[in-house]
Amino acid sequence: MYVKLVTPSTASASQYFIRDIVRLLTAATPATSLLYAFNSASSVVVDATAAGWTYVGSTVTADQGAAPSTSVSDYATSSVAPSLWSCSAPCLEGSTLKYITLSPAAQGFTTPSTTNQWMNLTGARSVTSVGVATNEGVKVYTTSSVAFTAVQVTAIQFTASTTYHLIATPRGICIINEGKGMQAVWETSMTDPHRFYSTAPVVVWQNGNGNDATNVKTTVLSSVIPQVASSAQNGATFSSCVMNITDVNTGTVYGPVEAVANSYGGGYSNAQNWWLSTPYVQRKNSITSTGSPVYQVSPIYVQPGQFGYPTMYVTGVFNAYWTGPALGNTGDTVLVNGNTYTYFNCGTAMWGILMQTS
Repeated sequence: MYVKLVTPSTASASQYFIRDIVRLLTAATPATSLLYAFNSASSVVVDATAAGWTYVGSTVTADQGAAPSTSVSDYATSSVAPSLWSCSAPCLEGSTLKYITLSPAAQGFTTPSTTNQWMNLTGARSVTSVGVATNEGVKVYTTSSVAFTAVQVTAIQFTASTTYHLIATPRGICIINEGKGMQAVWETSMTDPHRFYSTAPVVVWQNGNGNDATNVKTTVLSSVIPQVASSAQNGATFSSCVMNITDVNTGTVYGPVEAVANSYGGGYSNAQNWWLSTPYVQRKNSITSTGSPVYQVSPIYVQPGQFGYPTMYVTGVFNAYWTGPALGNTGDTVLVNGNTYTYFNCGTAMWGILMQTS
């Protein structure tokens, strides 16, 4: 599924956009008639292949039991933690389900406003029908009126008259803020540790509003993921994690762990494949043997080797490749090994991405 979503001239609070996204992810036939907050006249279903996700539930009572209706317009103002909506999909191998959660990144205010237009997409080991998530993935949020910089750049902000791209298959979900950044939850290749522990191989990427390379410093302890934003995170511009990790050498169950880690005693990991450091020159354009210009593309993968896990490939499970940033316009097509991929503009800093939409 690929839906180009456009916000109206006056943007709603994020939870209304979340409900629209959930309806699209769980629809047998994605259509603009499912939209309540996005502009249905301006939005376009580019690829109507069903995304393949099943609705799980929500912390919002009105949205429990079935996917949220377009007629539901209540507004949750909980100041304890953001409201949450969840979907699930089976893994490519085995019967284990993978879960996503979508939630406001700023909540606790009495009325919808521009303060509450940020959204987080992340994963979880499991979620109940009333929105209780176990081992939820990284997300930075605030429940105060202070909009910390870490929230503003890692979350996606739904601003007025802006284009967003929702690409989803049973293998993963990407939401791209045109020209700014992306949030994604991807299934990866299965590994023997995942088979042994009967867990889903999943990674999470978040820099929805600011594509750069300073990682949010989450710690290894799953008890602090998700985390409330603090001023100490104000230099952060992306966050990411690998879900469902158990250290195979110690038996310690961590749940989500940083994909870019400096808290495990070994410095930063997954540099140059999962994330790039400045000056972002690793994927400049190249040429063929006859001198014709070509893009450089790279498979997307991580290796949480500090926990005994082998390389986990996104590419080959979810059809996507990294490219250099600002190579062209969203919608440009590129041939990779004879297959057509669509380019999406995620900003001018770290990278661009090529994807197939079904």
